[in-house]
Amino acid sequence: MIRTLLLGSLVLSSFGALACQSYTTSLVEAPGRVDERVALSTLRTIASAQTVYSVSNSGAYGSFEQLVAAGHLDSRFSSSPPRVGGYLLTMTVSNSSGGGESSYYCNADPDAAANQKGRHFYIGSASPEIRVNLTKTATASDEVVQP
Repeated sequence: MIRTLLLGSLVLSSFGALACQSYTTSLVEAPGRVDERVALSTLRTIASAQTVYSVSNSGAYGSFEQLVAAGHLDSRFSSSPPRVGGYLLTMTVSNSSGGGESSYYCNADPDAAANQKGRHFYIGSASPEIRVNLTKTATASDEVVQP
């Protein structure tokens, strides 16, 4: 009986030590990690701003500067390139003048200059779904972010 109690105590102590180590590791890594929730929310905001801008500009999409000037995005997006929540944002806009289809896509990548760690995200005019890549800049062919 005493052996069983000692063995049980040893096992519980081991699990407790592992849990503390995992928690401590998370705390140590936390300053270098970005807030992915901010990035996802920001990309949804950009997609909404692009939709509104497109409706009022004959199907054309806007750059960050144009979206800010039109009042669809706030001043955080005025810098070049914008940095929000530990993410560096880049946008590519292609507006067709000959009746073709205009498009845009936006990437949110962890800010390497600040030694940030996190996943890479993508959203574009072709789909309302946000795409994710674990190691490099995400594209339209990457997997969809799961809720």
